[in-house]
Parts: sequence; C-alpha cells; structure tokens
Amino acid sequence: MIVDGGRLELLGLRDTAYGQSLTNYFYGLNQFYIGQAGATVDTSNNTVVVTQKLERDPSVLTDGGLTKRGTGCLTLTGECAYNGETVVAEGTLRFQNSIPTNNVTILPGATLSLADGQFRALAPPRLTGGEGGESVIELEAGLGGACDSVVLSNKAQLGNVSFRLIGLSGVSSYWMAGDYVIATYAGGAPNVSGWHASPPTGVSVSFEVQSAQKRVVLHVSRAPTGNSVWLKPGSGAWSDAANWTTAPANDPGTAVLFGEAPGAAANVSVGSAVTVGSMTFDSPYACALSGSGIAFGADGSGGALNVLQGSHVIAQGVTLPADLAVAVQPNASLLLGGGATGAGRMTVTGGGTLSVSNGASISVPLTVEGATLGVATTSTLGVPLTLGAGGATLMPAGGKTVTFSGAVDGTGPITKSGASVAVMSGVNGGTAARIVRNGTLTLTSLTDGGDLVIGEGTLKYTADE
Repeated sequence: MIVDGGRLELLGLRDTAYGQSLTNYFYGLNQFYIGQAGATVDTSNNTVVVTQKLERDPSVLTDGGLTKRGTGCLTLTGECAYNGETVVAEGTLRFQNSIPTNNVTILPGATLSLADGQFRALAPPRLTGGEGGESVIELEAGLGGACDSVVLSNKAQLGNVSFRLIGLSGVSSYWMAGDYVIATYAGGAPNVSGWHASPPTGVSVSFEVQSAQKRVVLHVSRAPTGNSVWLKPGSGAWSDAANWTTAPANDPGTAVLFGEAPGAAANVSVGSAVTVGSMTFDSPYACALSGSGIAFGADGSGGALNVLQGSHVIAQGVTLPADLAVAVQPNASLLLGGGATGAGRMTVTGGGTLSVSNGASISVPLTVEGATLGVATTSTLGVPLTLGAGGATLMPAGGKTVTFSGAVDGTGPITKSGASVAVMSGVNGGTAARIVRNGTLTLTSLTDGGDLVIGEGTLKYTADE
C-alpha cells in the first residue's frame, strides 16, 4: 500500500480468527509505503495498532512524512523508516519499536508517547511542541530515576508542554518519588518556564535545569496532605513506606487515600492488623486490600469509609470499635469480603453499592440511607437493619438468595432489585413501602411494614409456620 497525500481513516474492525482487529489493523499487508506528499492516518476515536514497517516509497528520494489525526491512539510497533516529518496533530501517537530520526512536531492538544517497555531517548533534529497551546509528552519512568528522555537540539522549541510519567509499556502512571532526567541538550539551556506536569494528590513536582550536566531533571517528591496517599501501581505492601506519600501510622486518627496516583489497578497486602480513622477510595482503577484485619476508629471515636468513584475491595475483615460511616457515591461500589465485627453500627449512605461476600460475615447492626446493599453468595444476614428516609435497595448477586432475618425498622422503603431473591423473615417495624422492582421478594408476613408495590418482579408470600 502506498499513501501519497491521502487521508487514511481507520474505522473499527471486528476480531476474527485471522487476527483482523484493532490490534493488527492491516493484517496481511506486506508493505506500507509513504509517498512524496506524505501520509495522514486518522484513528477517529479508536485505539489502533499498526505492525507494518512504515517506509519511504522507493520510487521517490524523500517522502512527506506521517501525520497522526483523530482523537484515538495510534501505536506503531513496526520500524519507522520514512524520512519526512512526524506530526502529531490530534490524539496520541505511540512508538513501540524504532523511534523516528526525522523532525517531530506535537500540536496543541496532542500527545507523543514513548511507552515501549524500555527506557530510550528521542533525538530528532528538531522537536517542536506546545506552540499556541499545551502539548503532552509521555515518558516511561521506573526505579532509581530511570526514565525515557528527549534530546534537544539547538532547533528544538518546547513551549507549553506537559510531561506525563508512566510505567513501562504505559500500563500505569508512575509518580514514585525520585529525580528523573527527562531532557538533555548540547547547546544553550532550554527555557522550561512553560514545562509542567499534573501530579496526583500527595505529589509535587519541579523542573531543574542543571547547566553543568546539560540536562533537565524532573524532581518528584511527596507533598504533605492530611492523608497518607498510596502511590504504587500493581502490587505492594502496606508496611512499605516507599509506597506512600507518608507511611500511615497505626492510629485511629490516621487518614489514608487510595486515589488516582497509580494510574492502574492496585493490590495492597496488609501484613499485620492496622488501625485507621478514615479510608477513602477515589480512583476509577480498582484497588483491592487483603491480608490482616483493619480497625476503623477506637472506643468512643467512630471511623469513616468513603468511596468516591470506582469499584474496590476490602477482602479482610474490618473491626468497628465504634460506629462506622460508609459513604459510597452513585455508580461506585465497595465489597467487604471479610465481613464486619465489633461494638459499633455501620451506616451506609451515598447512593452507591456496598456488598458483602457472605451475609453471615456481618455481625454489626446496619443503617442504610439511600444506598444499595448487595450480597455475593446465598446466605443469611441476621443483624438488625434500620432504614433511613432514603431507604435501602436489596440486590443479592444474580441467581442468589439472601435471607434478611434480623428485625427491620425505620421510615424508608425497601426496594428489591436484580435477578435474585431476597427473603424478609424478620419482624418488620418499618412504616414505608416494600417495592419489588425486579427479581423476587419473599415475605413471611403481610401485616407489618408499609404498602406493597409490585413492578416487573415477583412478590412471594410464605406464612410463618
């Protein structure tokens, strides 16, 4: 295929047994030539991988280079053997094999990524970016200050440029504390006044031009906040201070935050029992805690557990010396895999979903105010349940049956949701409606509680024996 001045728009392809998919878009193509007028590749909003070698049309002495358009990401895993300019006009262009040795321009709003699983230097004759708006350069970083870098010639022009540190192969963000050489130069020192980064909560950055070494260093350090913020992507130990902005003290006044710093899923192992005052999950990437138990608060001092976004797991048991306020925001969820014990009450609010692996693992009274209560296995939840004015949505996992045998009181409604069964066998002193949105709600008494509202689900009545 020869592209000579045309615009090649890459639409979606379905996966097939022959490997025809977005991960090998031009499957079966032997040669990809770029003509004298150049090639424009438009990914639209797709994430596309091109595996072929991109090279100059052998019928011409010079080609017109490559322009990347579209909001999606174009990853080139083959050799970049063309000799014209590379222009990242829109979206993201990522090199995972050879890096072009021609001029490179990153237009405002576009991203150039060097995420290829190794630390390398981009050294074009002229690198231009951030002229008239923000351009982004993604650099891989790792332990000991290792990172990708750019080599700046005298012709380089980097103005309003945001540098983004990512893990090897771009699988995560990387904001571990360290000093990263992100640029070197041979001539005059670059003007870095427009260079910046957008670190997550708990991290601060600064740029230093080191004239003697002719390099620019990005210093990443821990910023003091009211929280101990988790930084490490992948798996890590709670007890390793390097994984946090500040190592969390084993104290009922400690506040911990699992935010967006890792930029990927995180698994945190708790080696020995810990005590915190509050814990917050605020990341679209899943975070899973496992290991020894976690106590929230202390006698006379309750704790807080907040889920602002994402779906997260606390696999070990939690202890409530006093009341625990759990706030799970809409579209967010938290699974308590090890249950809850202690002297306190757990109050669930926020409009999201709190799930437990097994109803029997919960031995503290519950208050639910405008939130969803999920149970992963067929089991019995025997603790008292108080319904706030916003009520509770009962949603056992699909195909499972959960029996709520504890006493129920409060002013809010009970709503059954999901393709599952909820059995209400305890005394219901509540005054609001019992609503069957879908699935099955089984009642052992029709004389307690408020009105019955049956939607698309099933109401089943079984009299007490």
